[in-house]
Amino acid sequence: MEDAGASKLHGIKKIVRLKEMFQKWQNLRRFIIPTSYLSHTLFKVLLEKVAEEFGFDQSGGLIIPCEIETFKCLLNCIARVIILLINEFALYHVGNTGTVEEQLITLI
Repeated sequence: MEDAGASKLHGIKKIVRLKEMFQKWQNLRRFIIPTSYLSHTLFKVLLEKVAEEFGFDQSGGLIIPCEIETFKCLLNCIARVIILLINEFALYHVGNTGTVEEQLITLI
């Protein structure tokens, strides 16, 4: 009997926490990001943390409950890393044969 009560209490606490979270992030903003970002380490960590905290039972678009400025910062960091990789690639592979696509695949 106590297990059922504890389970119910845990469920209620989770609902209250989700309600508070959604109130905090009521001003949702839509971001369209390159699919390549989804495989980036920073983005994977964010998705893992979100799944740990809130579960992963969504339909439709991917909803990530975090502050807009935090998410923008994450996207900027990922973009900077990609630009650095491209610049490093360009410097390293100057004069090599093969198409740019072939050389990028070897870099990734």
